[in-house]
Amino acid sequence: MEYVTRIFGSLVSRYTWRMLVRNLYVWKRFLLPSFIGNFGEPFLYLLAIGFGLGTLVSPDALGGQDYAHFIAPGLMLSTAMYTATFECTFGSFTRMKTLRIFEGILTTPLRIEEVVAGEIWFATIKGMTGSLVVLLVTWLFGLVEHWQALLALPAALVLSFLFASLAEAVSALAPSYDFFSYFFTIVVAPMFLFSGIFFPLENVPPWVGAVAWVFPLTHAVNLTRPAFLATTPPHLAADALWLLLVALLTYALAVVLMRRRVIV
Repeated sequence: MEYVTRIFGSLVSRYTWRMLVRNLYVWKRFLLPSFIGNFGEPFLYLLAIGFGLGTLVSPDALGGQDYAHFIAPGLMLSTAMYTATFECTFGSFTRMKTLRIFEGILTTPLRIEEVVAGEIWFATIKGMTGSLVVLLVTWLFGLVEHWQALLALPAALVLSFLFASLAEAVSALAPSYDFFSYFFTIVVAPMFLFSGIFFPLENVPPWVGAVAWVFPLTHAVNLTRPAFLATTPPHLAADALWLLLVALLTYALAVVLMRRRVIV
């Protein structure tokens, strides 16, 4: 019980804050390229899929929405997912193994739990930054018509934290950078394609729908799309609880695995 308290207590530790500030200080040198990347990808997706391929999709198949409006909430969430995941895979792995920054930090009063928490909070902030940029892009395209779209941001926050934690756990297991290719191909890409971003899940075979239900991105999409429409999600409590539960479990897993990897 004491170790569990230490794991979750590290989320609000003052030493975790110092780890976060350290990462933010380094990141400020790359803010412009980061913003350009976050802006460019959803912009191209909206042009190519939303306003290109989307012209072939009847609004009747999407509950009266045109395709660009339909995919906009999911693009905001997928940006959060990918941004947080990249940071806690390639970024954390580089700091842990290549640069051996973790070793140096652990000679200070920081414990591994606080190092991991700082890494995850940093990736969460980057994921949220990406979400805000995409929200701006969709607003510029005229796809945000209600202020209630801002209510989608808490879902993006939890999703960023969740995938940052999951990616940190994968980094703790990775023997090399090549390992991340399997993670992105086998785990992240299927979530991106089959979580209801690009098509309604009501139309898929039952077994696909059952698998998609397990994906946390599916529940985030369920919460976010109604926010863009200024309506209440039909399963608000269930979707929110599943996201929070998976986020906490993956965070605990990341701490345990990283402790086993770094503390010999």
